[in-house]
Amino acid sequence: MSDIYGDILKAQQKQGNLGGKAALDEAEKRNKANEKNKAPKDKEGDWTYNLYIDNGIVLDGTDGNGLSDPYVVLVALGPNNKSKQVYRSSVQKKTLEPSWSEKGTMKFKDTYTQLRVELWDQDIIGRNDFIGSNIIDVKNHGAAQKFDTEVYKEKDGSKDLTGSVKFQFEKVGASIIGTGKFGAY
Repeated sequence: MSDIYGDILKAQQKQGNLGGKAALDEAEKRNKANEKNKAPKDKEGDWTYNLYIDNGIVLDGTDGNGLSDPYVVLVALGPNNKSKQVYRSSVQKKTLEPSWSEKGTMKFKDTYTQLRVELWDQDIIGRNDFIGSNIIDVKNHGAAQKFDTEVYKEKDGSKDLTGSVKFQFEKVGASIIGTGKFGAY
């Protein structure tokens, strides 16, 4: 992509006016440097993160067979009580020890400083069962972050441990993507 100045220089050079090849080359170098240094953003200014959901544990099955069909939902929490679901994993059928080993992406603004990790059981008939959740602080968005997050369910005014989820994420373009360190626990 080119910036407006590069477009003007190109047009002027074609007409035989101002600029010349040196000015055009400088504008193209500047454009390439700007594109290279940009982190991926979508139209709303969200940042893109690589995500790896490794595995989890469900302490008590929610289905009649004593097992669960668990999946993970990640919700970014921002200022003024804003929230945005940023990821939903696949469902692992009939297990208390789900192994997603799942890579994906999620997007949220740097002003979203917490993630709510939710663990759910998918049901074919009726509503899905809530297994538990926890809120984690994710202020250091740029660096790769690993989490082994316990999830809880509130019951009668107390929090009961109901399971855990291992996952990690890092901003797209961070240095360790592709080195074998990301996605390996």
